[in-house]
Amino acid sequence: MSPVRVLIAPEGYAGLLAPAEAAAAIARGWSLGAPHDSIEVLPVSDGGPGFIDTVARALGGEVQVVMVDDPWGRPTPATMLVSTDGATVYLEAAQAGGGQVQQPGFGAQATQATHSPDGTAGDDPAAASSGGVGDLLEAALRLRPRRIVLGLSGSLVLDAGLGMLGRLIPDQPSTAAGRAALSGGAAHLVLLRADNLGALDTAIGRFGATQLVALGDLHQPLLGLAGVAATHGPALGADPEHAQLIEAALGHAVDLVRRARPERRDLLSGTSVRLDRQPGAGAGAGLGFGLAVLGAALRDGATEGPQVVGLAQAVARADLVVTGSTILGWEALRSSASAAVAHAAQEGGIPAIALCGRVEAGRRETMAAGYSGTYAVASSLATWPAFAADPARALAVRAESVARTWSPPTPA
Repeated sequence: MSPVRVLIAPEGYAGLLAPAEAAAAIARGWSLGAPHDSIEVLPVSDGGPGFIDTVARALGGEVQVVMVDDPWGRPTPATMLVSTDGATVYLEAAQAGGGQVQQPGFGAQATQATHSPDGTAGDDPAAASSGGVGDLLEAALRLRPRRIVLGLSGSLVLDAGLGMLGRLIPDQPSTAAGRAALSGGAAHLVLLRADNLGALDTAIGRFGATQLVALGDLHQPLLGLAGVAATHGPALGADPEHAQLIEAALGHAVDLVRRARPERRDLLSGTSVRLDRQPGAGAGAGLGFGLAVLGAALRDGATEGPQVVGLAQAVARADLVVTGSTILGWEALRSSASAAVAHAAQEGGIPAIALCGRVEAGRRETMAAGYSGTYAVASSLATWPAFAADPARALAVRAESVARTWSPPTPA
């Protein structure tokens, strides 16, 4: 009997394991449980943390380190991947504006920064600027690529991408006021005026010879009760009142940008296609809006990210697909890289199983999404701390036992 060809293609386990680390742990456990199987490893990402690493592993290229500003103006290193032919540059917005760069301790009563009980300074989400993402794009443009692919997932800066736009405006005396007005975060956007936006054309024109593609969550709205301020603000330390102030600032700025920029019209209805309501405007905590102003193609990171690394071709080579994520619930089933892996396997008529930290979706829902089986590493909230303490080991142990179920040894 031929060995079972197993494709191991998990996404990252948020805050615990990067995609490549998760794939290595599953492969290690699977090889112990089913040493007779043939294993191919393909970590996947939706464009969030680990995206560049997954693309570099699959496609090769040169990883370059650049220094950018974090959302509060501190220098921080970030990487970009240049394809082997130099035609495409891959970027991760989260490296310049993810939660990992925020100093803890921002309080509900603070206006700019406060101090946590241990004395560390807290960073105000209303003062956070996406200028660092503009730095990344600047670095990529200097290489003159034909295409830039920017992953948005994991970015938490609540300025609708306007700080990014400000950083892309050429630094000249005539544009200084516009750059400053756009670059101060949501707290400064309340002071934004229409005449601050006159230089936006210069930023947009810089991408005339370069296709800009952004990968993110197309379902996240920019404004409103389910908008980025309401959904991402709490993770950054903003209480409801503070989040409402950020929402108001974003609404003011978005309105001015819409007035300053011509919006295309729907050919059937004749109505304007609003930039702030198009799918993907809220991706990356609102970065999608700024990228839409630049003319970027906004695409679903959950499906496009895995395809960038050759998921379809890898699935075609497999007899069994193993994926995984931190928590498999309704949100992951709706939009995640692991769900895209299961869907691709389902389309190819190949069974797919998931090894997850927790499984919160029912069997009917997971089977409809393409999973032939789902397995939790932590069977309850009580066992979650043990998994979180050593996730790689726990994932490998679970993979070993699941492998014996799905690929028992061939009888002598």
